[in-house]
Amino acid sequence: MANLIHVSPGINRVGQEEFARQLARTFVGMAHLAGTGPSGTTCRECAHWLHRSSWAKADFEHQGAPKPAPCRRYQQLTHRTRSERVPHCAQACQHFELSDNPQPLRQPAKGGA
Repeated sequence: MANLIHVSPGINRVGQEEFARQLARTFVGMAHLAGTGPSGTTCRECAHWLHRSSWAKADFEHQGAPKPAPCRRYQQLTHRTRSERVPHCAQACQHFELSDNPQPLRQPAKGGA
């Protein structure tokens, strides 16, 4: 996926392998390192992930999946009103707060009868 933080070649030294792995999974726009939140949680489930119930179109690789969204906590920490969008599947960071209303993994069917 695009927008991953680039790991400097020197960071992969003995004793820093786990840190380098966390950096490699972290997206630009995340408030902290990926995987530092509760085990098994993703940004989609976080109250800071600012989804607008928008879905990937048919021509997109992940058709019907939630579109990437900005992280409110990242915006608060960096004092930026606009920021990079983080994919729904990114591993949660240490600022994770469970959302009362997480966006579903798939776009709900239209109609319903």
